[in-house]
Amino acid sequence: MTLNRTPSLVAFESQVKKVTRDSHQKEIELITNILNMYIDGFNSISSFTYNRDNEKETAWLLLAARSFHSMRGAIQLMLMGYYGQAISLLRTVTENFFICHDCIENPKAIEAILHNKYKIPDSKQKLSFRQMAIRTGNMKIYENDYAHQSEVTHPSALSLGIIRDPKTNEINVAPRYDKILFLDCCEIMVRNALMMNEFMARLLSKLSETKATSWAEKASQTHKEASDWLNKMKEEYGEKPESSNKNQEGNQWEAKAERT
Repeated sequence: MTLNRTPSLVAFESQVKKVTRDSHQKEIELITNILNMYIDGFNSISSFTYNRDNEKETAWLLLAARSFHSMRGAIQLMLMGYYGQAISLLRTVTENFFICHDCIENPKAIEAILHNKYKIPDSKQKLSFRQMAIRTGNMKIYENDYAHQSEVTHPSALSLGIIRDPKTNEINVAPRYDKILFLDCCEIMVRNALMMNEFMARLLSKLSETKATSWAEKASQTHKEASDWLNKMKEEYGEKPESSNKNQEGNQWEAKAERT
């Protein structure tokens, strides 16, 4: 097993970023529009005063902001070829989605994230992500999307296969461009952004129906473009694309994550 030579990390990252930008202008434009859609939502809120009567909305706002930060950080990693690290960040958005949904009917979730009374995840308190997914009817997301993201996040044949080329047995210490891995990151980000948008809409509706309607109208075209792109990816690659550098010894995108 050999290590690829890394004479200049900055040079490698710049090269990968240039190839990525040249190869994926459409995807980068879509993700930029999605992030701007979030910015428009936050600008529509303008100000927000916390009190005990709006704790659910406070939780949604904080988790939406945290998700925006994760997506903004992930796109920078994706552009430079750090795909596994980008997926790890995007996994937190899926977790935020589970918590947002659980906050609707489960006071413990709110007490955990706003008052530190409980910890997440904690299966003894029925606050694991699997338990949240069951309660909120999101097991398909848990078993498919979240399982895949967790498999990449944790040390596994899949996550380590991302940095090792099975054909040459070379370890990629420096980043490199991979079309399929980049598209997988894009798919996760677009899916997560659309899922979390539900709670941006709920939050705006609680504050002002006028603002909610205005934001929804502005966001509608981006929603359509995102949905069309996801459908196109499904047609071309199926439910989950397979990496061109995957380990042939069981390195499957569909592998299930260890449950928390």
